[in-house]
Amino acid sequence: MQVLTHFLNSLLTISLLSQTLSWAQSGTRSSAYNGGMRFTLAHGRDVRQDSTGQVYTLFNLGKKNQQIMKGTPYWAYPTWQHGSIQLKTGMAETPCQIAYNVATNEILCRFNQDTTTYQLEPVAFKIWDAKFVRLTQHGYPTYYQILYQGDAQLFSSYKRQMKLLLPQPYGSAYLIGYFLGLERYYYLKLPNGLFHTFQLTRKSFLQAMGDNVNRSLIPPGETLTVDDVVRVLTDYDAH
Repeated sequence: MQVLTHFLNSLLTISLLSQTLSWAQSGTRSSAYNGGMRFTLAHGRDVRQDSTGQVYTLFNLGKKNQQIMKGTPYWAYPTWQHGSIQLKTGMAETPCQIAYNVATNEILCRFNQDTTTYQLEPVAFKIWDAKFVRLTQHGYPTYYQILYQGDAQLFSSYKRQMKLLLPQPYGSAYLIGYFLGLERYYYLKLPNGLFHTFQLTRKSFLQAMGDNVNRSLIPPGETLTVDDVVRVLTDYDAH
């Protein structure tokens, strides 16, 4: 009976995480996500590193049948980074230790030396020198890193997909899957224009820019860097 109970609990966890993965892939928000799935991933706040350097996330901390996913749902490891938040437009930034959960789009903060964790919804935040702003695209708000901001604007967003496994013993816990590497997406916004998603390739960037580009500023070859794009946008703003 105990084995059966553990198996059913594991199936429930996998079901919740599978729905989360489906949401992340489709980019749509569901009522189910706002319930159990959000609770499950949001409580994966204990991220550790073993003696081999493997980063892993613990769920059900302090309970029997703890579950582990290799990797982290957060933007960075260590989870807590130096930063600041801006709760409302026009307000001053407040320094804090900040954790950005990319899998759930949640911002966690700790202030001063207090270890109390607050879940907040700032309009903007910083992690070290990386600046993020909350924007609403495709019907729901998410956070975008500001890479260039003038008349033309360049943003990037991040996602972490996950791969699920049948529960298997992993030390004193059970391994149920792992988070994949951080995926990065780029967006261009020209004056009076919509967001254009593009890749860091010559062809993709030229399609996003249309006729608004000095091609002589784009280096030869197919692959571009963020600095290449910023150089073109700086020239665009100067004319």
